[in-house]
Amino acid sequence: MAKRKPKTRRSGLLWRLRRHLGADPGKLAVLEQTFQAYERPNLHLALEELLHELKEPPECMGVLTQHEYDSARLAKMSRASTARYYEAGSVEYTDVALADGRQLACIKRALFLIRERAAPLALLVEQDRHYGSIIVEVIAGDREQSERFLRRLTRLVHHGGAFRGHVLSVDEDCHGMLSVHFHHLPPVQRHNLARPRVILRALRQGGCA
Repeated sequence: MAKRKPKTRRSGLLWRLRRHLGADPGKLAVLEQTFQAYERPNLHLALEELLHELKEPPECMGVLTQHEYDSARLAKMSRASTARYYEAGSVEYTDVALADGRQLACIKRALFLIRERAAPLALLVEQDRHYGSIIVEVIAGDREQSERFLRRLTRLVHHGGAFRGHVLSVDEDCHGMLSVHFHHLPPVQRHNLARPRVILRALRQGGCA
């Protein structure tokens, strides 16, 4: 007698991916982009901007793994043999310091089921357990759709929405990890400027105090 294939739990992540994408996710290409840990607030703001443009809000869920140090991956969630090691849970956030003493709760690990006008896609945000970098994966029925979405997200992240307009410095530790520090500088008065007279004259003509 032939063995029966194990049924996919109708609440499991594999079943949710199949239902959302309308196809077997195990046969679809997964696109990946890696961001440095210091880019986390920029990634969070870029995601918020893209998701805000959607006609309907995405379904968002956390991803729990059986092993504490195991990383979530869309390719593993898309196959019955490995999907059983993952289940939906609470979305994980990490609090990140911004300029002027502000804090931003940023996505640490989450799965988004997104409905674009073109077609549905799924996006996973995960933190690399070994290097601390942030991994973003996208899967859709159409690979070109995944590429467009991920490339647009990458452009927004590199635009640096959390950093623009602020004074900052970057430090590198012994492991090559970068960290960003914000600084508050007092306003500079004209009489404190050490510049040639021609530049100061131009500033006066421009109406600078």
